[in-house]
Amino acid sequence: MQRTIKFRAWDKTLNKIHSWSIIENHFTFEELLDDNFFEAMQYTGLKDKNGVEIYEGDIVDFWGRKFLVVYNLGGFGCFGSNEAWHPLGDTIYRPTTVIGNRYENPELIQ
Repeated sequence: MQRTIKFRAWDKTLNKIHSWSIIENHFTFEELLDDNFFEAMQYTGLKDKNGVEIYEGDIVDFWGRKFLVVYNLGGFGCFGSNEAWHPLGDTIYRPTTVIGNRYENPELIQ
């Protein structure tokens, strides 16, 4: 499966997420990777059951349990409250729903 490579970014100065269209029209890739101003989040290539794109840093609900989506061990996966690693495959489990992200909704993963 070939996936689209794109990003979104948490702007540390403005405390908001910039979409891919804003990023590619207003920022250089080097600016996006500047840790002083942005936290880049890569698209996993997957969508939740509602068609919402899943990015690193998203918090997903799967059968009533919350997981944080991360890139680790050479691939995308998620950590749950038990700290177990769950790899994300080419197809996402249908009950999965994006319910927030670690920047705008940190209370969901505490």
